[in-house]
Amino acid sequence: MAAQFFCDLTADEHMSTSPLCASPACLAALISLTQGPANLHGEEAVKYAAFLAISNLSRNNMAAKTAIIDAGVLPVVVSAITNGTHKDAHIRRECASILNSLSVGPLAKKVVSVLGYSAVSNLFP
Repeated sequence: MAAQFFCDLTADEHMSTSPLCASPACLAALISLTQGPANLHGEEAVKYAAFLAISNLSRNNMAAKTAIIDAGVLPVVVSAITNGTHKDAHIRRECASILNSLSVGPLAKKVVSVLGYSAVSNLFP
């Protein structure tokens, strides 16, 4: 329910720009939901909703994008894209969208810095 709440909240254009949505506590909760326990009922739906909420936030202003990167979402997103732990194409697509949104413009250098040049090179040979 928490993942769906965040997803619905961030889908609202007026609420998604609120600093509360990109606060360290909210982002930590979302990241935790993306990595929930494997035996959780409806695990993929929970993870998808959490990734979708992060994706919604990643389309916001520079402050929100920076907060997302600083919260440590990049390794989680890249892991979901590359290692195949998420067989659901929707999750992988949202993760690719997050990476794209965070890599546009002046934050591209920060993304490479956080992930490391070799990781980025391996992701995009």
